[in-house]
Amino acid sequence: MAKQTQIGERRWRIRIEQPISSRGSSGQEVITWEKNCEVWAKVSYRQGGSKEDMMNDQPTAQTSVIFDIAYRDTLTEKMRIVFDSELYDILYFQKPDYKASILIFAQKQA
Repeated sequence: MAKQTQIGERRWRIRIEQPISSRGSSGQEVITWEKNCEVWAKVSYRQGGSKEDMMNDQPTAQTSVIFDIAYRDTLTEKMRIVFDSELYDILYFQKPDYKASILIFAQKQA
């Protein structure tokens, strides 16, 4: 069984945002972001979590992070995280054996 996170380890404030879809004046889809919640999180940078990928023929660094928060059943992979003024795309979730916590695996937006 995995070790349960202690409350004191969740010392970083993160904001989870959800996308809101609407139509612009010319009919195109416009995505805006709305705050879903703000929570305390334990933030861990994944071992080997920074890598370089090619984007537009240029190397770009990608940083992967695990956010450990109190359990919430309303989260989806379509949401994003704002942490330390940076945006992170949610890749997937892991729910440990205990229901008091949820791990969010995310990647910093380029």
